[in-house]
Amino acid sequence: MTVSKSEDHILPSTENWNMLFTFSCRKRIIIILSLVLVEFNLERCSSAECGIAEDNDDARLSYLVLIFGIKDNIFYKSCIGTMIKLTFNDSFSDFILTSRTCLEKEDLHFSRVSETLHFSWYGPTHGILKVIEPISMTEKSDRIPNFAILKLRTMISLKDEDGNIPVCLPEEKFPHSADMECYMPHISSEVHFTFQPFFKIKILPPNEWPTHPAHFPVSKKNQFCGICTSSASNNITIDLEKHKVVTEGAPLLCRINNTDYQYGIYDWTKLHKVSKNTSQPIAIFTEIYPFITVVNFFASNMTDISSENIILRMRCVDSITRK
Repeated sequence: MTVSKSEDHILPSTENWNMLFTFSCRKRIIIILSLVLVEFNLERCSSAECGIAEDNDDARLSYLVLIFGIKDNIFYKSCIGTMIKLTFNDSFSDFILTSRTCLEKEDLHFSRVSETLHFSWYGPTHGILKVIEPISMTEKSDRIPNFAILKLRTMISLKDEDGNIPVCLPEEKFPHSADMECYMPHISSEVHFTFQPFFKIKILPPNEWPTHPAHFPVSKKNQFCGICTSSASNNITIDLEKHKVVTEGAPLLCRINNTDYQYGIYDWTKLHKVSKNTSQPIAIFTEIYPFITVVNFFASNMTDISSENIILRMRCVDSITRK
């Protein structure tokens, strides 16, 4: 019995087999390369993400650096800074965000920077190459924002095994809400630095600020007001100026969707008179978000400044509220 073969059942020729085999191999190679690239990118991203420390005080130390000055074996200066990075996949950073008053009059040659996690008086530190800080605003009535950008002489590693994590800068204005958790480092300024549980900060919405401008000279354009306590369950407010803690450059960290953002830098504490015999300490912070464009621009262009040991003072514009 003869069986007729339809065209659909004809076996492929040797040439067709070779073509199919070649195509299959190419497809497999492309898939393998794609998986390798995805794994590589995920590894790069995981080592460079910002604000991803665990939700506890010890973990948040990974964002911080200590800036200090020693001259003739005399300790004369201390402030706090945070590590920032310019691009998502950076595995190193040499940029620090801190207070404008931190190094305003100090000799950079005697100032050093140390990661908080690896701090040691005799351990490796980073020298400071350049500083950029605002010196004026476009409108004379505006308060000069209290921030500065440091460029270090050597890089800080942001790789997972080193534990250092850059902080996230805010992507939008501060979202006032009752359940917002904000923190400020509690580092003693005694002879030896000691790290205590972070202060808890409750940010006050502008409609809850004291209303008399003469008695409460705070700018709603680029400053925050907050109530500081030792813990979320403790309602006793703290006057930071009366504690022996490092406040210069201290960041205001707020946690949103399991990510820590630096929304501000500590300025000062105002004693607001509530009654004849009662005053309430209110912590004032410079808000970072209105100056994000300025921070990114100057950090990106610091390499173009050829001079060393320079404090560059810039005229600053509120890039958000001026729009």
